[in-house]
Amino acid sequence: DCFVFSDGSTYSSLEALPTGMSCATSSLRRKALLNYLRPDILVKDIRGNVDTRLSKCSSGYADAVILSSVGLIRLNKQHLIGYECNPEQFIPAPGQGVITIQALHSNSKLISYLNTLNKTPIQQQCLLEQRLVHAVGLDCNYPLGVYAVVNDGNVTVRVCWSQTDCTDYQEHLIQGTYKSVEHSIDQLVEIIKDTIKG
Repeated sequence: DCFVFSDGSTYSSLEALPTGMSCATSSLRRKALLNYLRPDILVKDIRGNVDTRLSKCSSGYADAVILSSVGLIRLNKQHLIGYECNPEQFIPAPGQGVITIQALHSNSKLISYLNTLNKTPIQQQCLLEQRLVHAVGLDCNYPLGVYAVVNDGNVTVRVCWSQTDCTDYQEHLIQGTYKSVEHSIDQLVEIIKDTIKG
């Protein structure tokens, strides 16, 4: 996640953002995070593609808009990023920024080639994030963030969620081996369901 500011400003931390500023996002997860981390920020709804959202903000709709850093990079607009969020603080959407390729199981030559491109730790991280999302049974329209990191067999998963009105924000940190973290994720699922679905 990143902030793009209508006046082109740049900041080094979430805490440094101007008090009482307005920020546009359509994501319930981002709204819940802002309400929790920076309750002074006025959150405004916004719709449209990246260019539409950028245009609305530059026209005075809001002081900033939150977008995906990877999305801006893919559009060659990374120079617009005014603050890139720390994913350990501003927990991203599950699988955010990851490219997945599907191939026919029978196409062994293509699968062999794709395996040379695959990054095993990234794949493991994605599988953990997907495990939680599938078990909870929700999609990107709910206030749920998951950030997994696999490093030399050590696994850390940060999870955040709230009710659909972006209140009752909660965070949970899971650490351990891959197998122990899988088990902890499974245990956390019912708590998340109870909160989000009220």
